[in-house]
Amino acid sequence: MGARSYSDLVRQPEGIATNILANRLSRMEAVGLIVQTQARQGARPGQYALTKKGAALLPVIQALARWGEEFLPERWLPPEHFYALTPADLLVEGTPD
Repeated sequence: MGARSYSDLVRQPEGIATNILANRLSRMEAVGLIVQTQARQGARPGQYALTKKGAALLPVIQALARWGEEFLPERWLPPEHFYALTPADLLVEGTPD
């Protein structure tokens, strides 16, 4: 939903713990779902982008979100435009496959 840096992701409404976030980012990078497009430089945070492999998970995540809307009444709702996205919309030009 637009978050590209570690600090952006920490501020998301899901409220993931920082140690868990760091671990998951590392694991997603190791299996080729994301890449670092800009390394951290001093106070400037690094940036992440989805690979083609990571973006291909979008339909699965959208299906899980729809399921959650039906069966988990007290949960965070994604913005409406989330359901209109395609995997191609998530790719950043120049990001490796």
